[in-house]
Amino acid sequence: MRFLIISDIHCVSRELSKLNGGYHGSTGSDFFIEERSSTKNPIFAIEAALKDANMQVDAILCLGDFAHQSKQLPFLQVWRDIHDLAAVLDVKEVYGITGNHDILSRAEDVQDASVRLDFLKSVRPAFPHSNDAFRADYFQDGVASAELGDCCLIAIDTCRAHGLGGDAEQTKGIWEVGLVTADMQEKILRIASESEKDHILVIMHHHPIKVDELEDIYPDAMEDGAQFLKALGDTGKKCLLVHGHKHQVHLKITELGTAYSPIVFSAATFSARPYPTQINGFYNLFHIIDFDTSETTFPAGEIFSWSWSGTSWVKSKHDLMPFHVPFGREVDVIALAKELAELNLPATGTLRAEALFDECQNLKFFRITELEALNKELAPHGRVILPLNSKIHAMMEI
Repeated sequence: MRFLIISDIHCVSRELSKLNGGYHGSTGSDFFIEERSSTKNPIFAIEAALKDANMQVDAILCLGDFAHQSKQLPFLQVWRDIHDLAAVLDVKEVYGITGNHDILSRAEDVQDASVRLDFLKSVRPAFPHSNDAFRADYFQDGVASAELGDCCLIAIDTCRAHGLGGDAEQTKGIWEVGLVTADMQEKILRIASESEKDHILVIMHHHPIKVDELEDIYPDAMEDGAQFLKALGDTGKKCLLVHGHKHQVHLKITELGTAYSPIVFSAATFSARPYPTQINGFYNLFHIIDFDTSETTFPAGEIFSWSWSGTSWVKSKHDLMPFHVPFGREVDVIALAKELAELNLPATGTLRAEALFDECQNLKFFRITELEALNKELAPHGRVILPLNSKIHAMMEI
């Protein structure tokens, strides 16, 4: 199953930015929703990137924060643009979830907390999905599910309590943290356990555990996120959890759960500006996740990522998330190098990728970000791995 992942768009309106009090602070995005060309509207530019890569997708998943600072008109247009993209790509399924910038969540913004979700309930195309039962579950319980091919999708609203609280301090303690209540967790685990599907894809806006690479001054991960992930793994299903919010891309095997360890992918951000601590090595990204539902021993697959060049999407060269990154089990670089060193090379001295993967099964899960370390181990054996487009191309004798 292939999923197009778009997270944390934070689009802004040029017209609203001119108004007194239109936007607060220097955060936000350089993506103005009034832009209608593919060189200035990154949603429109996705079509060309996927056509160039010859990729088809089964569903589009949007992980929240569509518009910056809860502005409704930009939200409506960006949600419409995403559905137009789906039509162009011939993708039948579009799912969204709520981000903290998609509802009025601070006490000073909320006059009547009971109606703060009325806007999202009235959006067209229907949010978070066109199916009435899915929408009803999402807004009533904060958890909704759907079967997509060989995969069970579970959508979680981590923002459903935002805007509650009697004063600014109380609401701050709510909107800074993604909330998945005990009742929500119980429903999620029940859906995962009872599903006939062995592969579970969970989408949520907030992060269940700290994003490792982020210098984070806000302790806003789920309070019991590690226990939640362990419980997911203990269901015996192959679970992949994808979230946004932190504007830092990261892929992690959690090592939680006695049956299987869930994979956690931090996908953001599509077009937000970097935080002050992210100036170096920051990229805006979108991804395609290829969830391998034929793998029966652990959650596995591949992630393909593109970064925004300023006028188009290009194959990512991000240090942590290059264009192609496999996920599955952890690979020991030293053991892998030993295995590769023992392979017989043909007379040409070069073993191509197809033959390499046939001979060495662990290579399927090797991340190209570890290539320097692997080649260092191979050097004493007179061999080197050659990359191409973030993938292994060949092993050559040196």
